[in-house]
Amino acid sequence: MRLITVLIMMAVAVMLLCQPAIPGKVTVTQGGKSHEGWSSDRGKIVVTNPGGKTIMYGAVSRMGSVELTSKLNDDTYVGQVNPMGQGWLISPRTGATLRLEVER
Repeated sequence: MRLITVLIMMAVAVMLLCQPAIPGKVTVTQGGKSHEGWSSDRGKIVVTNPGGKTIMYGAVSRMGSVELTSKLNDDTYVGQVNPMGQGWLISPRTGATLRLEVER
């Protein structure tokens, strides 16, 4: 009986830790220009230009790891956001940075 209880508790803990979720409005700033988008409760991020065209897409995990890919230049940005939803991303290929904010 104890073994079953322990296994159930471990399964719940793994589900909570592996579930991606920082839903809300996303603002990406690079070089003084800002673009807005959204983050779903499943961790998907979509950033659009003012015309509504997707310019960046990616994912954010529950632990705050972020990966964004630009459709404009096929550059990938990686980084972390803090518990307040703010962070810096960097492109390993070019060294370019961008600021990311997620409002919940």
